[in-house]
Amino acid sequence: MRYRRQRRVGDNQIGTIISRNDYSNTAFAECPDLTKVNVGQVTIPTDIFLNSPKVNTQCMTDTSAYNCAVNNGHSYTLYDKISSTSVKFAHDSYTMLQGTTMKLYPIFAPENSTDKVSWIIGNKNIVDIDEQNVVTAKSNGLVTVRCTTDSGKTCTFSIEVVASGDVTVETEPVKDITLSTITNLQDADYTGAQTSQKLKVMFNPCTELVPRLDDELSYANNIDIGTATVTITGKGNYKGTITKNYKIKEAVTYGDVNGDGNIDIADALKIYQYDAQLVEFDSKEIMAGDVNKDGETNIADAIVISQYDAGLISGF
Repeated sequence: MRYRRQRRVGDNQIGTIISRNDYSNTAFAECPDLTKVNVGQVTIPTDIFLNSPKVNTQCMTDTSAYNCAVNNGHSYTLYDKISSTSVKFAHDSYTMLQGTTMKLYPIFAPENSTDKVSWIIGNKNIVDIDEQNVVTAKSNGLVTVRCTTDSGKTCTFSIEVVASGDVTVETEPVKDITLSTITNLQDADYTGAQTSQKLKVMFNPCTELVPRLDDELSYANNIDIGTATVTITGKGNYKGTITKNYKIKEAVTYGDVNGDGNIDIADALKIYQYDAQLVEFDSKEIMAGDVNKDGETNIADAIVISQYDAGLISGF
């Protein structure tokens, strides 16, 4: 089955597919925050599943996603809440035409807060606001709205609904990409061609930036052996840049310490000699000998190579 990639993860809780076992659709009804799931690198709405798979839920405690996971025996991963210290909106007052809708965008400090908001509306006969922060202008009049974050921060503004005339335009605020967490940065082997990265950029624990839509990557010194630079530049609703460095290393065949094209007991013996300080290794030999990837080349690596030579393991 082919799924369409969504624009962004969004503000709701996310689940990651860990198996294709059939699972009751009713479980998702108990979990309104769990509106999307990840299948590999693709994020899709839960409601397109005919046979809902079991999920690993990324959630905060005391949320419906968390309760859903606990009540139904799902595995779950908790992430830390980023509390807001304040909240405001782009305007102190809004004007809308009767019968129209408008999405409101809370502006948190810090910008990457995981808080959601709730509403107290002076007169719901004039306007109503749903869980997605969409205002519906129902009848003419002026109403005061109070917004409260999960962390207890508040602000108030007014909405006037009119039959005709100018209206207020609300746009999604541009956020600072430098607040994001970057993962999957990896060193690269030298090939003579340009190296690149497949980074994961998380604005907060539940909002992942979409490559080429929310950010662009550019590189410097990303061909030759040495230190390369990748720059993440925000675009669309994100601004700012983040710069990260990574190493381009001489390519080696792990285990082939003596460089003869084979991985055998001779390579293990050479490591024994190196560990006993009978021989010296250059940087390539040290890298090739570190088959257990612990950052050191020693007897432990020689043992692993010996196991490989004896056919006890199939690789490193």
